[in-house]
Amino acid sequence: MPAVDARRHAALGVSVLHGHPLLAAGILAMLADPAVDDAPLALAAAVGQPVLVTDYQQAMRQPHDVPVLVVEGGLTVYKVRSLLQVGTQGCISAEGSAGELLRAVAALRSGGNYFCPTVTGLLADAVMPAVLTRGEQRVLELLCQGLDNKTIAGHLQIAVGTVKTHVKAMLAKTETRTRTALVARSIRCGWVTAEAPLQVRPIMPPPRCRLPTATLR
Repeated sequence: MPAVDARRHAALGVSVLHGHPLLAAGILAMLADPAVDDAPLALAAAVGQPVLVTDYQQAMRQPHDVPVLVVEGGLTVYKVRSLLQVGTQGCISAEGSAGELLRAVAALRSGGNYFCPTVTGLLADAVMPAVLTRGEQRVLELLCQGLDNKTIAGHLQIAVGTVKTHVKAMLAKTETRTRTALVARSIRCGWVTAEAPLQVRPIMPPPRCRLPTATLR
Protein backbone atom coordinates (compact mmCIF):
# COMPACT_ATOMS: atom_id res chain seq x y z
CA MET A 1 0.00 0.00 0.00
CA PRO A 2 1.52 3.37 -0.98
CA ALA A 3 2.38 5.92 1.63
CA VAL A 4 -0.28 8.59 2.05
CA ASP A 5 0.74 12.18 2.65
CA ALA A 6 -2.05 13.86 4.65
CA ARG A 7 -1.49 17.57 5.40
CA ARG A 8 -3.61 20.69 5.57
CA HIS A 9 -3.12 24.27 4.42
CA ALA A 10 -5.35 25.87 7.03
CA ALA A 11 -5.24 29.34 5.52
CA LEU A 12 -6.36 28.01 2.15
CA GLY A 13 -8.76 25.38 3.46
CA VAL A 14 -7.09 22.65 1.39
CA SER A 15 -6.25 19.12 2.56
CA VAL A 16 -3.86 16.90 0.60
CA LEU A 17 -4.34 13.14 0.89
CA HIS A 18 -2.39 11.54 -1.93
CA GLY A 19 -0.94 8.07 -2.39
CA HIS A 20 2.05 9.34 -4.38
CA PRO A 21 4.43 11.19 -2.02
CA LEU A 22 6.23 13.11 -4.78
CA LEU A 23 2.95 14.35 -6.25
CA ALA A 24 1.72 15.27 -2.76
CA ALA A 25 4.87 17.29 -2.12
CA GLY A 26 4.55 19.03 -5.48
CA ILE A 27 0.89 19.91 -4.85
CA LEU A 28 1.73 21.36 -1.44
CA ALA A 29 4.62 23.36 -2.94
CA MET A 30 2.41 24.78 -5.68
CA LEU A 31 -0.27 25.82 -3.20
CA ALA A 32 2.32 27.59 -1.05
CA ASP A 33 4.35 29.18 -3.87
CA PRO A 34 3.91 32.98 -3.76
CA ALA A 35 5.17 33.23 -7.33
CA VAL A 36 2.03 31.49 -8.59
CA ASP A 37 -0.91 33.73 -9.37
CA ASP A 38 -3.21 32.87 -6.48
CA ALA A 39 -5.76 35.65 -6.92
CA PRO A 40 -8.68 33.32 -7.81
CA LEU A 41 -7.79 30.99 -4.95
CA ALA A 42 -7.57 33.82 -2.42
CA LEU A 43 -10.91 35.18 -3.63
CA ALA A 44 -12.60 31.79 -3.20
CA ALA A 45 -10.90 31.17 0.14
CA ALA A 46 -12.60 34.20 1.66
CA VAL A 47 -16.05 32.62 1.44
CA GLY A 48 -15.28 29.08 0.29
CA GLN A 49 -15.49 25.60 1.73
CA PRO A 50 -12.67 23.11 2.44
CA VAL A 51 -11.37 21.03 -0.46
CA LEU A 52 -9.66 17.63 -0.43
CA VAL A 53 -6.96 17.08 -3.07
CA THR A 54 -6.38 13.36 -3.57
CA ASP A 55 -5.73 10.57 -6.08
CA TYR A 56 -8.00 8.15 -7.94
CA GLN A 57 -7.71 5.27 -5.47
CA GLN A 58 -8.42 7.44 -2.43
CA ALA A 59 -11.39 9.10 -4.15
CA MET A 60 -12.92 5.73 -5.04
CA ARG A 61 -12.23 4.11 -1.69
CA GLN A 62 -14.76 5.95 0.46
CA PRO A 63 -17.18 8.90 0.31
CA HIS A 64 -15.94 12.27 1.54
CA ASP A 65 -17.77 15.08 3.30
CA VAL A 66 -15.99 17.84 1.37
CA PRO A 67 -15.52 18.59 -2.34
CA VAL A 68 -12.89 16.29 -3.88
CA LEU A 69 -10.30 17.26 -6.49
CA VAL A 70 -8.47 14.31 -8.03
CA VAL A 71 -4.95 14.85 -9.39
CA GLU A 72 -4.03 11.76 -11.39
CA GLY A 73 -1.66 10.66 -14.13
CA GLY A 74 -2.63 8.24 -16.88
CA LEU A 75 -6.29 9.21 -16.92
CA THR A 76 -8.63 7.00 -18.94
CA VAL A 77 -12.31 7.13 -19.82
CA TYR A 78 -12.92 4.28 -17.38
CA LYS A 79 -11.33 6.21 -14.51
CA VAL A 80 -13.12 9.46 -15.35
CA ARG A 81 -16.50 7.76 -15.59
CA SER A 82 -15.90 5.97 -12.28
CA LEU A 83 -15.03 9.26 -10.57
CA LEU A 84 -18.16 10.94 -11.94
CA GLN A 85 -20.29 8.04 -10.74
CA VAL A 86 -19.12 8.54 -7.14
CA GLY A 87 -19.74 12.29 -7.34
CA THR A 88 -16.20 13.65 -7.68
CA GLN A 89 -16.39 17.42 -8.19
CA GLY A 90 -13.06 17.96 -9.94
CA CYS A 91 -10.29 16.14 -11.79
CA ILE A 92 -7.07 17.36 -13.38
CA SER A 93 -4.11 15.61 -14.95
CA ALA A 94 -0.92 15.24 -12.92
CA GLU A 95 0.86 16.77 -15.92
CA GLY A 96 -1.09 20.04 -15.48
CA SER A 97 0.29 23.40 -14.41
CA ALA A 98 0.28 25.12 -11.03
CA GLY A 99 -2.18 27.66 -12.37
CA GLU A 100 -4.62 24.93 -13.33
CA LEU A 101 -4.35 23.40 -9.86
CA LEU A 102 -5.21 26.75 -8.29
CA ARG A 103 -8.10 27.35 -10.68
CA ALA A 104 -9.49 23.92 -9.88
CA VAL A 105 -9.21 24.45 -6.11
CA ALA A 106 -10.83 27.88 -6.46
CA ALA A 107 -13.74 26.44 -8.43
CA LEU A 108 -14.40 23.74 -5.83
CA ARG A 109 -13.95 26.21 -2.96
CA SER A 110 -16.72 28.33 -4.42
CA GLY A 111 -19.05 25.34 -4.78
CA GLY A 112 -18.44 24.62 -8.47
CA ASN A 113 -16.81 21.87 -10.50
CA TYR A 114 -13.58 21.77 -12.49
CA PHE A 115 -12.40 19.27 -15.10
CA CYS A 116 -9.24 19.88 -17.10
CA PRO A 117 -9.15 19.74 -20.93
CA THR A 118 -7.69 16.22 -20.78
CA VAL A 119 -10.75 14.99 -18.87
CA THR A 120 -13.29 16.80 -21.05
CA GLY A 121 -11.47 15.54 -24.14
CA LEU A 122 -11.72 11.95 -22.93
CA LEU A 123 -15.43 12.34 -22.27
CA ALA A 124 -16.02 13.94 -25.66
CA ASP A 125 -14.10 11.21 -27.45
CA ALA A 126 -16.05 8.56 -25.52
CA VAL A 127 -19.32 9.61 -27.11
CA MET A 128 -20.02 6.97 -29.73
CA PRO A 129 -20.74 8.54 -33.13
CA ALA A 130 -23.69 6.20 -33.65
CA VAL A 131 -25.56 3.73 -31.50
CA LEU A 132 -24.51 0.13 -31.99
CA THR A 133 -27.07 -2.61 -32.13
CA ARG A 134 -27.01 -5.34 -29.51
CA GLY A 135 -25.56 -7.75 -32.06
CA GLU A 136 -22.81 -5.32 -33.03
CA GLN A 137 -21.98 -4.67 -29.37
CA ARG A 138 -21.61 -8.39 -28.67
CA VAL A 139 -19.33 -8.83 -31.68
CA LEU A 140 -17.28 -5.78 -30.63
CA GLU A 141 -16.76 -7.15 -27.11
CA LEU A 142 -15.38 -10.41 -28.50
CA LEU A 143 -13.42 -8.62 -31.20
CA CYS A 144 -11.64 -6.64 -28.45
CA GLN A 145 -10.56 -9.96 -26.91
CA GLY A 146 -8.58 -10.74 -30.07
CA LEU A 147 -10.95 -13.34 -31.48
CA ASP A 148 -11.29 -13.95 -35.21
CA ASN A 149 -14.54 -14.00 -37.16
CA LYS A 150 -14.93 -17.78 -37.09
CA THR A 151 -14.42 -18.00 -33.31
CA ILE A 152 -16.82 -15.10 -32.70
CA ALA A 153 -19.42 -16.76 -34.92
CA GLY A 154 -19.05 -20.03 -33.03
CA HIS A 155 -19.34 -18.35 -29.64
CA LEU A 156 -22.42 -16.33 -30.59
CA GLN A 157 -23.84 -19.15 -32.71
CA ILE A 158 -24.28 -16.96 -35.76
CA ALA A 159 -22.95 -17.18 -39.31
CA VAL A 160 -19.46 -15.91 -40.16
CA GLY A 161 -21.09 -13.69 -42.77
CA THR A 162 -23.19 -12.05 -40.05
CA VAL A 163 -20.05 -11.29 -38.04
CA LYS A 164 -18.48 -9.67 -41.12
CA THR A 165 -21.64 -7.60 -41.66
CA HIS A 166 -21.55 -6.37 -38.04
CA VAL A 167 -17.84 -5.47 -38.31
CA LYS A 168 -18.41 -3.59 -41.57
CA ALA A 169 -21.30 -1.65 -40.01
CA MET A 170 -19.23 -0.75 -36.93
CA LEU A 171 -16.33 0.48 -39.06
CA ALA A 172 -18.73 2.83 -40.84
CA LYS A 173 -20.44 4.04 -37.64
CA THR A 174 -17.19 4.70 -35.76
CA GLU A 175 -15.37 6.16 -38.78
CA THR A 176 -12.49 3.70 -38.51
CA ARG A 177 -10.89 1.84 -41.40
CA THR A 178 -9.51 -1.34 -39.87
CA ARG A 179 -10.44 -3.85 -37.18
CA THR A 180 -7.30 -2.89 -35.27
CA ALA A 181 -8.28 0.78 -35.26
CA LEU A 182 -11.82 -0.13 -34.19
CA VAL A 183 -10.54 -2.18 -31.24
CA ALA A 184 -8.03 0.49 -30.19
CA ARG A 185 -10.62 3.25 -30.25
CA SER A 186 -13.22 1.12 -28.47
CA ILE A 187 -10.90 0.43 -25.54
CA ARG A 188 -9.52 3.99 -25.42
CA CYS A 189 -13.00 5.51 -25.45
CA GLY A 190 -14.44 3.09 -22.92
CA TRP A 191 -17.00 1.51 -25.27
CA VAL A 192 -15.71 -1.78 -23.88
CA THR A 193 -13.61 -2.08 -20.75
CA ALA A 194 -10.13 -3.60 -20.72
CA GLU A 195 -10.17 -3.73 -16.90
CA ALA A 196 -12.34 -6.85 -16.81
CA PRO A 197 -11.76 -9.01 -19.91
CA LEU A 198 -14.59 -11.27 -20.95
CA GLN A 199 -14.31 -14.91 -20.06
CA VAL A 200 -14.86 -16.51 -23.44
CA ARG A 201 -15.58 -20.19 -23.30
CA PRO A 202 -15.40 -22.37 -26.39
CA ILE A 203 -18.69 -23.73 -27.69
CA MET A 204 -18.64 -27.45 -27.08
CA PRO A 205 -20.60 -29.76 -29.37
CA PRO A 206 -23.54 -31.49 -27.72
CA PRO A 207 -22.84 -35.02 -26.48
CA ARG A 208 -23.82 -37.76 -28.79
CA CYS A 209 -26.77 -39.77 -27.65
CA ARG A 210 -26.48 -43.51 -28.04
CA LEU A 211 -29.74 -44.77 -29.41
CA PRO A 212 -30.96 -48.07 -28.09
CA THR A 213 -30.66 -50.83 -30.64
CA ALA A 214 -33.72 -52.84 -31.42
CA THR A 215 -33.44 -56.58 -31.32
CA LEU A 216 -35.07 -58.29 -34.20
CA ARG A 217 -36.76 -61.55 -33.39
